[in-house]
This record gives sequence, C-alpha cells and structure tokens, in this order.
Amino acid sequence: MHRGGFMSVISMFSPKGGVGKTTTALVLGTVFAKQGYDVVMLDADPNGSLSQWDNAGELPNLRIVKEYDEEEIMSVILDNHKSDSIVIVDLDGRASTRATHAMLQSDLVLIPFGGSMLDAELAVKATKMVANVGAARGRDLEYRGILTKAPASANFYSRELISVLRILKALPFPILQTHVAERQAYRALFSFGGSLDTLSPKEVPGLDQAKQNANRLGLEIIDILSGE
Repeated sequence: MHRGGFMSVISMFSPKGGVGKTTTALVLGTVFAKQGYDVVMLDADPNGSLSQWDNAGELPNLRIVKEYDEEEIMSVILDNHKSDSIVIVDLDGRASTRATHAMLQSDLVLIPFGGSMLDAELAVKATKMVANVGAARGRDLEYRGILTKAPASANFYSRELISVLRILKALPFPILQTHVAERQAYRALFSFGGSLDTLSPKEVPGLDQAKQNANRLGLEIIDILSGE
C-alpha cells in the first residue's frame, strides 16, 4: 500500500558476489514502483548489472541512474531523494568511498546472503562495516540481513542453511522474515525486461508465487522504514 509523503534511501551491500544482490534490488524497485512510489535505482556497482535491465516502458515512475564517479555518489543520492520517493543503491562489495557515502545517506542497509557458511561469515563482516560507518555518522545505521536464493519452502532447507540461520539469529544480526525465494521469474526480469506483471505465465513458471513473495518482501521493508 502506498503511503503519501514517504521517502527513503536503501543500500544493497554484500562482500560476496552471486548472492542475488542486484536481482533483489530490482525486485524491490519494481514492487515499489507498482505501489505508486517514485523509484530511482542507482547502479553503483562497477559491473553495471542493474543497468542491463530494460524497463520496457512498463514503469514510468522507475528509472535507473548509472553512477560513474564514487566521489559524487552522495550528491547523486541527494539530487534524487525527494518527497514520495525511494532511492535504491546497488553497491559492490568493496569497503570503498562509494559504499561509505551511500550508507551515510541510507535509512536502511540490506545485506543479502546465501545458504552457505561462507555467505554467513561475509554477511557478518558486512555488518561490521555498517557499524563503522554508523559510528562515523554518530548513530547506529538500520540494517537487515536478507536470505536470497532460498528454497521455495522451508521444508526443503538444507542442513547447512538451517545451521547458517541458527548461527546468524544467535548474533546481533536481524534478518528479514521474508526470504527471497529461488524463482525463475526473478531471473526472467533481466531476460525479458519489465516487471513481474508483464511476464507471461506461459513462458515463466511459478509467476504467481514470485509475485506473492515479492509483495511480502516489499511490505515488510516499508513497515521497517515507516517504523512499524
């Protein structure tokens, strides 16, 4: 549900590649845009993966800005941070000036992680960087871990994934209740462009389940940003 006057900056940060960071950012961006928010997605990853997505004219209130100069990322965020808007910053995993400046402007940092012990270790490492940036800012930064590429049902979680979640939950590492499921529909966004609503169920299996998963994720994050 759209909430008038709402504005926020979300940074996506993970020291490990291949955990679905950019895909998760795109899923969130399209969900928020469908809810009526003015969404700006800042591609601040040198790999430029986010910029490869084709809006296909489906979401006029969503645009992608490619950030080339890490020294200017703060001004780019501020220029696009307006009333009734959400800015999503897709960062690479380095401890860089770019990441520091983006987090300094963020209302929420999302740390995607997969189901391996290595993913868990690097996710915890990322929280330390978030804490250091928060210390420089003079206040704690809001952050959440987010499990990505998860089995569609908890009944299919591996023993390693169950152990990873148990270890992380025992730490001061808050994790979103909604996990990003491993869905062909999410990968299809980069193949066909547009949003989940423009994909064809004849070409993409599990589309309805992907929409439900994406909407739950969007609502949970909006609640966090709204302080609910």
